[in-house]
Amino acid sequence: MTALTLALRAPRLAFFNAAGRLRNGWWILAFFLMLAALLVAASAVLPGGPAGVSPAVQAVLVLVATALCLRLRRERFATLLGRPRDWARGVPLGLALAAVTWGAVAMAAWLAGAVHWQPGAASLQALWQGAVACLVVAALEELVFRGFVFQRLVDGVGAWLAQPLMAAYFVLTHSQGLASAGELQWLAGANIFIAGLVFGTAYLATRSLALPIALHFGLNLLQGPVLGFGVSGHAGDSAWVPVADATRMAWHGGAFGLEASVPGFIAIAGLLAVLLLAWSCSARQAKAVAPMAVALLLCFASLPATQDAHAADRPDYADALRRKVLLDGGAPQRFSIEQRLRHYGVPGVGVAIVEGCRVVDARGFGHADPDGRAVDESTLFQAGSVSKVVAAAGALRLVEQGALPLDADVTPLLEGWRLPRVPAAGMAPITLRHLLTHTAGLNVEGFKGYAQGSAVPSLRQVFEGAPPANTDAIRVEHAPGSGWRYSGGGFVLVQQLVASASGQPFADALRERVLRPAGMADSSYLPPADAARRARAATGMLADGRPIPGGWRIYPEQAAAGLWTTPTDLSRFAIALVRSLRGEPGALLRQATAADMLRRQADAWGLGVEVSPAGEPGRFSHTGAPVGFRTLWLMFPDTCQGATVMTNADEGMTLAYEIARAIADTHGWPDPMPSEHAAAIAMTPAIAARFTGRYELVDFPAERFEVTVHAGGSLTWSREGRQRRDLVATSARELVSPDSGMRLALPPQDAADGPAAQIELRFPGGLNLARRIAEPNTP
Repeated sequence: MTALTLALRAPRLAFFNAAGRLRNGWWILAFFLMLAALLVAASAVLPGGPAGVSPAVQAVLVLVATALCLRLRRERFATLLGRPRDWARGVPLGLALAAVTWGAVAMAAWLAGAVHWQPGAASLQALWQGAVACLVVAALEELVFRGFVFQRLVDGVGAWLAQPLMAAYFVLTHSQGLASAGELQWLAGANIFIAGLVFGTAYLATRSLALPIALHFGLNLLQGPVLGFGVSGHAGDSAWVPVADATRMAWHGGAFGLEASVPGFIAIAGLLAVLLLAWSCSARQAKAVAPMAVALLLCFASLPATQDAHAADRPDYADALRRKVLLDGGAPQRFSIEQRLRHYGVPGVGVAIVEGCRVVDARGFGHADPDGRAVDESTLFQAGSVSKVVAAAGALRLVEQGALPLDADVTPLLEGWRLPRVPAAGMAPITLRHLLTHTAGLNVEGFKGYAQGSAVPSLRQVFEGAPPANTDAIRVEHAPGSGWRYSGGGFVLVQQLVASASGQPFADALRERVLRPAGMADSSYLPPADAARRARAATGMLADGRPIPGGWRIYPEQAAAGLWTTPTDLSRFAIALVRSLRGEPGALLRQATAADMLRRQADAWGLGVEVSPAGEPGRFSHTGAPVGFRTLWLMFPDTCQGATVMTNADEGMTLAYEIARAIADTHGWPDPMPSEHAAAIAMTPAIAARFTGRYELVDFPAERFEVTVHAGGSLTWSREGRQRRDLVATSARELVSPDSGMRLALPPQDAADGPAAQIELRFPGGLNLARRIAEPNTP
């Protein structure tokens, strides 16, 4: 053949093979060009633009592009999908293999004590929706990864090369989610790669998409809607909710789920071995099977021992508690939870940790009641003001349904309640946004609760301040929208608005609209009434160390302070808000609603929740302080990390923050929650004499405290009726509490020797002046 002939034939050889058919590479390009054109057209036509192209629509478009390519090749769909009898055999086989695979993995993780399951909140409808979503995603991914393109690759380069190429492409398209696997992302990536080989081998062994689609669907269904782990296509409720030990992530995969676990790797690799064996039954496939078998053996050889790197039951954070102030050159300043429980006189604490939108650890420490019952992950606590965030979400659900306005006057909806106003407050309308951002100008900051067995007021009596209510009547004292003023009273109005708009008691309305959809199966706005819930409820402890008679107080102000829950459930609620913010399918709130809720609007507040300022790591949070309990609830939405810490003591908040700092250190939170540093000096008699005494706040005379000197010269301070806390001198004119960070300082104008007439209380965000009224009591 002459050079001229070769030159003339080169363009044709580039496009067509020796049989005169278009080369496979051009068919692959044609498929993706058709699919891209269809996606652009769908984005232009469907509401919402590209966001409106759901997985179901994508699957249809892939089918259309596949049909067009097959038509151009003059081939039938059966060459891709398989025959009816292939589906009759492939579907039950795929589902059975999936059940055995993930069932074995879940059993191994459970037997190892790495995870256990609690009943989830999914209804039959939610499970059905989750199954449909998983089926759509499985069909879509198999059509893309094992469909027309895969066939062309197999024809063009052979199965032994097509398989790893498509498996690598499969991993690449899932790379965005691998970050949630943290230190196990290499294992998650390897598992996804092997899963790609599994699905490809399933197709090659049967020459039908029935088995790979059924297998893919079954694995997703079991991991997501059934077992409650993360999986493509499912973000809603599940039949079971995993409670995992964060120290044994290699057993359960942490936030990523079973696909990032060692047992999951072994099971998927074993499944691949079974399918390879089935495929290799034909001698002509031996050459293709051999390279994949070698690759599988290499994967096993590189797999570390299955013992978890953090095999100890005790989590890292439990011995890493860090105070608000670190003393330069001081003794070791990391503490165990047990040490700090004793230090603060707190009976018990429950902790739940979120990593990658999954509760990866939930456990308790200490005691739930005076009888010594241990706190565990199922112990119920009063959430106090964190109830407001959940109530805000319930109100916003009604806004989405058109039953409540967000930015219109809501006072006409209070069904006969007349809201008094002082003249200076004017007559500007009050909106739900005002109430949720604490800008309605209302009074009544918080509530005291009611002793069990005493008369409990109705919500209207609370509103009117009528007996037996123990708080003032709610009224407008400042012009609505004129500024921020924390008001629990505003949430009394929110409670009435939700009940009126829903036509249900508030507790029922929130159960249906928030608690159940968010998977908060252990939560209720009603106090524990039946024997089973009372047996799980913690007993609160007063500031003086006495347990609350009856165990807890009753709060008819449910929206403001009435939620009973667990750290795990509150963490699930935080996850539900993050998923809403990300616009995930089936989320609790619409994406725009969640963005509005978690946007800083007044002072540090969004709609019912505190939000970090611009320039700092994104965070939303709230605290709760009902009588006898303390709660710290926080979440970093960008990484979907966070924690809930709940204690059964008035003195528990400082402990909660110490635990949060330890989790920030051990889990790498975006905000490291740094401690302050202080250089301590020796406490001299002269310094002690300047500060010791009993004091009252100048602006709040009812608030009193004392500074006391002890044997050996050390100082403590305590509010009346509360426990004593250590003080350290940082100069001759200033003392600091390492626990809370509060500083006691002499005013600049005080230059005299002897006992100070006044001292300043300095704390983050404020300063109070206190005057000396007496000598301290003898400790």
